[in-house]
Amino acid sequence: MTRPTYTKFRKEALRDPKVKELYESLSAAYDLKKNIITRRKKAQLPQKDVSHKNP
Repeated sequence: MTRPTYTKFRKEALRDPKVKELYESLSAAYDLKKNIITRRKKAQLPQKDVSHKNP
């Protein structure tokens, strides 16, 4: 038995309405993080320069 590819796995998993709802609810957070990373790299800033540490 072979393992499914990620694409096939995701397609099958998203058939479940509960999984699809959760997946879609997380997409906004993922898109925001991806946008921040893209802008940081474009500005040539290392992660340590844009992160902060909680006391």
